[in-house]
Amino acid sequence: MTEAQPRSLAYRPELDGMRALAVLAVIFYHFEIPPFRGGFIGVDIFFVISGFLISGILRQQVETGTFSFVQFYVRRFRRLIPASIAVIAVTSLLATLLFSPEMLANHGKLSVMAAFSLANRELYFASGYFDPSAATKPLLHMWSLSVEEQFYFVWPAFMLLTLRFVGKKATPWVIAAVSVVSLVFCVVSTQRLPQAAFYITPYRIFEFGFGALLLWLPLSLERRFGQVTGLVGLVGLLVMAGVLSDASTFPGWNAAVVALFSAALIHGSRTGLVHRLLSHRATVRLGVLSYSLYLTHWPVYVFYRFIALRELGVADKALLLGLTAGRCTVGSSGPSGWGGGTTRTTGGVRPGCIRWPRCTPW
Repeated sequence: MTEAQPRSLAYRPELDGMRALAVLAVIFYHFEIPPFRGGFIGVDIFFVISGFLISGILRQQVETGTFSFVQFYVRRFRRLIPASIAVIAVTSLLATLLFSPEMLANHGKLSVMAAFSLANRELYFASGYFDPSAATKPLLHMWSLSVEEQFYFVWPAFMLLTLRFVGKKATPWVIAAVSVVSLVFCVVSTQRLPQAAFYITPYRIFEFGFGALLLWLPLSLERRFGQVTGLVGLVGLLVMAGVLSDASTFPGWNAAVVALFSAALIHGSRTGLVHRLLSHRATVRLGVLSYSLYLTHWPVYVFYRFIALRELGVADKALLLGLTAGRCTVGSSGPSGWGGGTTRTTGGVRPGCIRWPRCTPW
């Protein structure tokens, strides 16, 4: 891998479009809306986007001498924590009113762990993501935010040390080595310790790493093959979301394929048909709201099912979509989201929404 020409980290609306695809896949999967039986891969798409954006921010700031641990973590805190704490507080209030003492005790433990970005650890010891009991946990989805936040905790130091002491040319090889080790452990553990492979951060680092490695690919590759890789990535993700299911082996090799398709989509989404689709105003708007949608959709689903006490029909699912969308328009204000960004947001979004930042390094 050769040293690539530095890439511009200016705002890329198509990455908000990718976030829209990711969050819709997750919501449709949870609400059991066809055809996204494997829509849980939306979280993996988010991980790859975060690896690309955060690594780009860190690389630029380290190389220009502007990196600050304090500023980095303050920005992450402002974008992620207030909204997640609000969700924890509201779900805990509803759980107090509706849950049995045993369910409330379990929810309380998960709430505390989620507040400290350790929900994935608690769920690792409690239940599998695909277990029937998972549908009674309104904070189940916080596992992915915990993985994301743990990545933010270790990655800046890793990038700083690698860039300074190993060098710019060797850094992608170090990232590749770390990613390969993570992937090998993930594949092996998916068979032997499936809950660890699913929930525990080191087994997911390769997905962030795949996104990070895009920064060192020569721009000439993107110019020559970008439209092809973008189309392959988009079609591949849609196929994976349709063919995977709760019964599939995951994460393992399936997660690696999803991560590769996600990286291909990022690589080839700046031009052509894929760019036009992902950067459409409606798609970008949905992507800007994706953090709020992700945070709110699962508690809405869990409490609705808890109250309804029946299998959900088409009308119920339509109502759930409406409740989720409506809830996001009255969420906490201010920029928020995974994957870094700036405080500027896409125009036209109501001030009351929890919003993804634009995908820029400042």
